[in-house]
Amino acid sequence: MSAAEILEELPLLTTHDRAQIGAEIARLDEMDWQDADDLTQDEKKMIVARLREADEHPERLIPWNEAKTRLQSAVSK
Repeated sequence: MSAAEILEELPLLTTHDRAQIGAEIARLDEMDWQDADDLTQDEKKMIVARLREADEHPERLIPWNEAKTRLQSAVSK
């Protein structure tokens, strides 16, 4: 099935089906970094582990602005 055919069929799908397709596309897009040649296998494993931890414990996450402030504070010491 071509991309054009898929795009033609999308409006015919239910909202739920489109949401599932969107989630799968997002998941696939998130995996693109795993093909990067500039990361070692150990670095890729560490990223996967950290992503899994973030999914399992979202209460531990902090907003980017806070993380950035903490990093800048640590560097300036």
